[in-house]
Amino acid sequence: MRVGIVTSSYPRFDGDFAGHFVHRSALRLIERGHEVRVIAPRPEQPGSLTTPPGLELCLAPTPQGVFYGAGAPENLRRLGWRAPDLALRSGLALARHAERHLQDAEVLIGHWVLPGGLIAAWLAGTRPFMVVAHSSGARMALRAPAPMRSMIGFALSRAAVVSATDPELAGALAALRGGAVHWLGPDCGAPKAGPVGALRPVRPARPLTLGFLGRRAPIKGLDLLVEAVKGLVEREKLALRLVVGGPQEVGALPLRAAWLDDRGLIHGDQAKREFFADVDVLVVPSRRMGARQEGLPCVLLEAWSAGVPVLMSDTGAGRWIVPSAWRFGSLNELSARLRALALGGGPDDGGLSRVARLTAIWTQTEAHCYEKLGL
Repeated sequence: MRVGIVTSSYPRFDGDFAGHFVHRSALRLIERGHEVRVIAPRPEQPGSLTTPPGLELCLAPTPQGVFYGAGAPENLRRLGWRAPDLALRSGLALARHAERHLQDAEVLIGHWVLPGGLIAAWLAGTRPFMVVAHSSGARMALRAPAPMRSMIGFALSRAAVVSATDPELAGALAALRGGAVHWLGPDCGAPKAGPVGALRPVRPARPLTLGFLGRRAPIKGLDLLVEAVKGLVEREKLALRLVVGGPQEVGALPLRAAWLDDRGLIHGDQAKREFFADVDVLVVPSRRMGARQEGLPCVLLEAWSAGVPVLMSDTGAGRWIVPSAWRFGSLNELSARLRALALGGGPDDGGLSRVARLTAIWTQTEAHCYEKLGL
């Protein structure tokens, strides 16, 4: 079948972090024998993404400065009074491009409730469509004024399938939709069902190597991690090393130190495997920003798939998966967790068996969703 995907974020080049889980889902559909056409915003700089046979990428000429970089929510916040006009123009440009290029699609999938989900609902007609509610767009939809929220609820009620990466968010969207919303984790390298390997044990090392992998947007919390490590190294003289990987387009780190290894973009699967091989613990220090918070970070599942323990903030869907001994709720708690890891190693239960069971459930849920779409 011909599948049309509408998304406001998509990789611009091999190894890009922007929307890479959307790209993975497109590849999965191709593996199932379908043809996929993706509608996404055109980046400021020409991209070099490798696309396999069966995948066509159609880039929409949207206003620059809204998508990519720190992400649409943060970009719009920075745009101030210009944000409403640019957001509307961007959504309309994406919608017009999708209308032009998805006329022959038999099934539509919209990523992010705003704008992808609304565009899929608008274009669908009698065609089945699915809305994948990632955290940022879904939380924006839930905070929208009542008339807009009613329109979003109506659009979601027409979808054959709606999924969310956070079970709490799925419940709120189900109430808005008046129907079921499936909890479906992102396809980003989670451990597969079946025999589960053990996480690498954390042993006090000289130094203990921590890792951060992701965009440098404020919501990712890299500054909190740097502050915690800096205090432990400089004031308490603990032997810690921090390896940072991810695109630097939002900005380079504000300091240089012997304990800080800033590697920039980790390009490709092989480089990512080498990154995980070099770290003892991955830290995911995402923060809440008002009503915004992370959904289910792909890097959490990727690290576990590589056997690397994960220390994560108590935000988003991670708190439903990561054991409490591997979570923290404040800068002080993060420092305490890192101090304990440096001095005495880590708890044995890193949550890998739990996420393997969830992955088995997600695999069944995905099959059910695709069946309802006729895929």
